[in-house]
Amino acid sequence: ASDVYKRQALDIREVKDIAGKIVGKQIFLSNIESLIKERDTQLKNITRVYIITLVIGLVIFSFILSFIEQRIRRYIAEQKKSNDIIKQNIADLKEAQSSLIEKEKLASLGKVVAGVSHEINTPIGIAVTMGSTIKRNVFNFIDLLKEGKLRRSDLELFETDFNNGIEVLLPSLDKASDLIHSFKQVAVDLSLIHISEPTR
Repeated sequence: ASDVYKRQALDIREVKDIAGKIVGKQIFLSNIESLIKERDTQLKNITRVYIITLVIGLVIFSFILSFIEQRIRRYIAEQKKSNDIIKQNIADLKEAQSSLIEKEKLASLGKVVAGVSHEINTPIGIAVTMGSTIKRNVFNFIDLLKEGKLRRSDLELFETDFNNGIEVLLPSLDKASDLIHSFKQVAVDLSLIHISEPTR
């Protein structure tokens, strides 16, 4: 009997005469079993939607993590390649300097070396600073990732900082490489001039 009462609801309505004056009230006992079933159905639908949304969110998050991992691996590879290029260029520069210093009658070489070193110092300094900044941002991002504290805002900030850093780093490396190439050409030209001079 209690279950029957749970499926019923009391509804009170006012009774009015022709003039619209309230003359009494009517009491109705309504069966709300259909409403209960509809509520249960809605709860099940909401639960399904929640579960589906959660699964989709996990899939998207997994995709984002995979994308980030690829970007990090690519960045590390590019960073290593850039470092190797810088080391090779610096080694070439030192070799050219040693060769030119040993030549006689090239007193002007000291000024050339000083000028080139001054010009190279700026782009290499910028590249080193930006490389360190990018490295620090990558480590911070990886820490957030490992700790499970990564938010969408962190991902967007990392992507923005990463792109901005690369836009500064690569042109600086290109400029340094061009300066080193120019310097090597000057060294070769000076060497040829010295060799072509007659021995006195």
